[in-house]
Amino acid sequence: MSMSTENPTIDAADFVFEWEEDTLLNYGGVPCGRLRLRVGGRLGCTWDHHGIVVTRGDRVVTFAAEHAEVKILNRDGELLDRWPANIVEGHGLFLTVEDDLEYLWISDIGTKDRRNEQGDYPPPARGAVLKYTLDGTEVFRIGPPDIDVYANGAFSPAQVAVDEKRHGGNGNIWVATPTVRCLSCMSTSTGSCSRCSPATRASDAISHPHAVFIDRHRDVPELFVTDRRNKRIQVYTLEGEFLRSFGDDFFLTLSGFAQRGPYLFVIELDSRITILDRDNAPIGFLGADGGRSTGWPNTLGAEGKPTRPQLDAGRFHTPHAARRSVRLGGRPVPRGVADRRMPRAAASSVGARGR
Repeated sequence: MSMSTENPTIDAADFVFEWEEDTLLNYGGVPCGRLRLRVGGRLGCTWDHHGIVVTRGDRVVTFAAEHAEVKILNRDGELLDRWPANIVEGHGLFLTVEDDLEYLWISDIGTKDRRNEQGDYPPPARGAVLKYTLDGTEVFRIGPPDIDVYANGAFSPAQVAVDEKRHGGNGNIWVATPTVRCLSCMSTSTGSCSRCSPATRASDAISHPHAVFIDRHRDVPELFVTDRRNKRIQVYTLEGEFLRSFGDDFFLTLSGFAQRGPYLFVIELDSRITILDRDNAPIGFLGADGGRSTGWPNTLGAEGKPTRPQLDAGRFHTPHAARRSVRLGGRPVPRGVADRRMPRAAASSVGARGR
């Protein structure tokens, strides 16, 4: 990492990004999040725990951290639009294009990640998957599927991926649900759940599927699922058949995906973004700050009390989601948990060695 300019650069493999720390810092006039502190058995503040998408017009779409509201910003972080969403806690975001119109898919985990008076987290409520127009009109909502796995387990969808018809897909929605360790397939036309695909062999069982992504850079598209607690990615066909897994020898805490051409950027809560090449081999790490320290995601101050960690330009702290910008290739990254920043990393050099 270079610190010779006002905006430091971060680099890995063939990628060099300029870290624009102040560009989206105030998140449309509202700070991006607050420090997660447990004080006297209570959660003193909330956190950024949501996704981000970028429209074809290069508008940044994300959530307000404090309440159920979608915010739409320009590339400079200026607020363009905001509207209320009928959700409890927005988590994942996904954009689709149908008949040349963009639609926003929201994964509502169904509970606020806040401790009660006893210092415990409440059990997840009934979450939902929702589809909205970009001006805030709800198109439809999918509640808990009527299948056995959700009878006694909470429907708390973390992320969706849609097999879009414009890419030759059938329109099915794949939903990652960490609370029941399940990957569900639903119909966009009826909302019905056609299958739930946990791996059948014990060695392939998913634990905390936090994100789902359709990788289309190969001849045959594949479905990637973050198997966070097993530190790997599980790979399925678009029909839900298990193919393989990889990454348990180098991943730490998988959180989400972003893609640039054949390169896959895997966001990890342990303070870095891992870059994979076209063969899904790791070729570098962006913004790594050394991983977890005592008291993570906070630091411990006097008498062991949690305090806000130092946040350094050019280094990540618990990144939660990322998306590639359309116009210049920059990548806005909201942080999550203990990091208020939402910097833009603008690509200044890519593919220098012809990968």
